[in-house]
Amino acid sequence: MPMVSRVRDAIRRLIDEYGSSDEEKDKAPKPTRSKKDGSKKASEKSSKKASSDIHVKTGRKPSSTSSTTSSEEDGTKERVEEQPTVLPGFLGCDQALGDSAEQELHDNAVSDAESGRVRAFAHFPGSWATFVYLTPRLDGLGSLFNQLINEAMSIEDIKPVKWKMIEDPHISMSRTVTLRYHEIPHFTAHLKAEIVKTSNAKFPYSFDEMGFFTNDQANTSFLALKVGRGKEEMLSLLRIVDSCLKSFNMPTFYENPQFHVSFAWCSEKLSEEDQARVLQVLQKKFESVQTEFAMDLAQWAKAVQCKSGNRSYLIPL
Repeated sequence: MPMVSRVRDAIRRLIDEYGSSDEEKDKAPKPTRSKKDGSKKASEKSSKKASSDIHVKTGRKPSSTSSTTSSEEDGTKERVEEQPTVLPGFLGCDQALGDSAEQELHDNAVSDAESGRVRAFAHFPGSWATFVYLTPRLDGLGSLFNQLINEAMSIEDIKPVKWKMIEDPHISMSRTVTLRYHEIPHFTAHLKAEIVKTSNAKFPYSFDEMGFFTNDQANTSFLALKVGRGKEEMLSLLRIVDSCLKSFNMPTFYENPQFHVSFAWCSEKLSEEDQARVLQVLQKKFESVQTEFAMDLAQWAKAVQCKSGNRSYLIPL
């Protein structure tokens, strides 16, 4: 075999063993980049540019978890803000004022529906019915109240009336006003400070005669025992309560107040003649048993109470 042919064969074997030559590599078609890969790289470049823009404008380094962290923080903030602020009890109240206004609304609505009484004003969530009062000792007065109620319901020459016993008899020292949730501790603390600042001490008082009253809306009537002895001391306390109410832009008590403890109520509207007749009969009955209940009719005022919603605050005298 000629020399040239042997050399050519040797070169071909080398090419087959070790790959194509540089010339053949150049002639071979180059792989093309897919559209998907191109769009992916373009998106990455755009994201890097946007991140660098954010870094320049806000001075904050971009973070891959910033979006998730932000949403978690927002959720945490919302949950925290939904929790009501629980204020500690004041003036001897051993529980926090934390009951929801919605629960109070439900309880009051059920109570009013069962008793048949008409609310003096609409209840709004977050507003609490508040009033100041004295609580008499009720040891033997319950029996007297029952006798007077039975006497009132036995009167024949007037319109039939169904009188109902009041569950918590008290002597009002204010109208019923509404306070916002956050105002209650400030009002009760202010009331205590003003009472403590004065020289008022506990004082005696007594129930001396019958009384007949109606509420401001004239839709409820009350049977009551009126305070005789102790009126001046109660007037002194009333001035303090009125002063506190004024500082909260609330209405003060009635002019020329007649301090009394109501013990029965009805939703019937009685004429003036019927009112006078009821009062006449009950005064006669009261005088006939006054000596029997003398110890119960004589009382001591030892503390002022303030009720707001379903919480009661005691201020000793």
